[in-house]
Amino acid sequence: MRIQEKRTERRRRRSRGAVSSAVALLALVGLAVPPAAQAAELDAITAVRVVEPTGDIHLYDTLRLEATWAVPDSAQPGDTFSLAFPTTPRFVGVSSTFPLRDPDGAVVGTCTVTASAITCTLSDYVLTHDNVRGTLFFQMKAEETTDVDTVTFTTGDGDPITVEIPGGGVGPQRPEPVPTDATKSGVQTTDGTIEWYIWVPGRLLSGERPTLTDTATPGLTLLPDTVAIGSVATDAWAGGLFDPADLHPLAAGSDFVLTPGTASSSFTVEFTAPAQADRLYRLSYQTQLPADAHNGQVFANTVSGSSVTSTTATVTTSVAGGDGEGDGRGGFAVAKRIVGEGAPLVPADATFAVDYSYPTADGPVTGTLTLLADGTAHAVGGIPAGAVVTLSEHRADAVPGVVWGSPQFTGDGVTATDGGAQLTISAESVVAVELRNPTTLSPPSPTTPPTTVEPPSPSAPATPPAPPSRGLAATGGDAGGLTGLAAGAVLALAAGILLSRRVGTRADSAPGRTGIES
Repeated sequence: MRIQEKRTERRRRRSRGAVSSAVALLALVGLAVPPAAQAAELDAITAVRVVEPTGDIHLYDTLRLEATWAVPDSAQPGDTFSLAFPTTPRFVGVSSTFPLRDPDGAVVGTCTVTASAITCTLSDYVLTHDNVRGTLFFQMKAEETTDVDTVTFTTGDGDPITVEIPGGGVGPQRPEPVPTDATKSGVQTTDGTIEWYIWVPGRLLSGERPTLTDTATPGLTLLPDTVAIGSVATDAWAGGLFDPADLHPLAAGSDFVLTPGTASSSFTVEFTAPAQADRLYRLSYQTQLPADAHNGQVFANTVSGSSVTSTTATVTTSVAGGDGEGDGRGGFAVAKRIVGEGAPLVPADATFAVDYSYPTADGPVTGTLTLLADGTAHAVGGIPAGAVVTLSEHRADAVPGVVWGSPQFTGDGVTATDGGAQLTISAESVVAVELRNPTTLSPPSPTTPPTTVEPPSPSAPATPPAPPSRGLAATGGDAGGLTGLAAGAVLALAAGILLSRRVGTRADSAPGRTGIES
């Protein structure tokens, strides 16, 4: 049988941000990126086909269908994907709710089948896995006849999927022969119950107050409001395709009395008057399936009566189910450790920047972790298994009195590289990395020795004053002293100019600063 497949475009994987959490060292789930604020409808159903029956399909037959699905790596918990059932001709889904589990039993999502569609909701499994995909199966009933050999399903985003109908369409209901003894049948309904039908010829319900007793498999629960009895003339049977108007109902209480049994799955009906021999009587009712009912479980039901041969019918449940799987993601966590003589001088709130990067199919992912000196671990999750992560630390900020050594990345699976480290991500695990920063104390700055002052030279003995000259009159001045004073002033001026030039020269030749010293 052909299967029409619909390709889904893979969405680009979003970059996974860093999450600050020491718990991340213990569990991968703690590393997960926060889910999207609003759930999205995904285009995930890739193929649908009818697997049962393989032959002709008739009105009211039950069909089993299988589908494959796959979601993009950008999927978030709470995102959904769905498939609406055909409306022309009309098919009605058999109600069911079931989990999608991976081979280890983890829940990938949960699906619900209603009368009109199947809808699946993803769990947080998608936060720790890539390439999440799986299969599912469900049932629906043919409610209209058609000679068209295909039907159209619709995905959640409106895309059609065309599916072939075995036998080339939906034919009329199969005819049944006129019952000559008590017959019983059961069918699973679309709302999670089993509907039972008992046909008894009127001639077998003789006597004043004939009875029918029904006993079902323990676990089934009778729904009393669904119990109904009616009759149709034998000559109006028409292969069981009689006109519904020809079925005459009996009134509860006046025409028959219902008495529940000691078990919830048994009961007795008593006719208040003899039945008519030329009519066929139908007893119908529903039983609720137990909450733990599973695919393939068999439920039996037996009817007996005062003049009726015991008859048993069975119904095998085959509602819906599915599975899922994905390629696990992992992560890494980095914690800072300051060691050495200078460690006590480093403030606990000092920060250190570490760059990380890793390749993906959609291009490289990069980011920066800000680590505290107090050893708090920072982690990154949601990384594809097998990805190689590269780590490198920025140059540490200066701390007075501390000399930083070369940073050292250590941990299981961590390999040192020139200027950093590399590690390989494993599925559903976290690589713990310790970043050690060795320190030493800065040597004390040298002190300038005090300048030694030379003692002054001893003065020469004073020359006795010369006798007064008999020439010019004395004015209180001395030519020799004036000459010495002038000479001293010149020398001082020259020295000042020289000093000024030297200072100017030094100022002009001093290089300008282009950076900031640490």
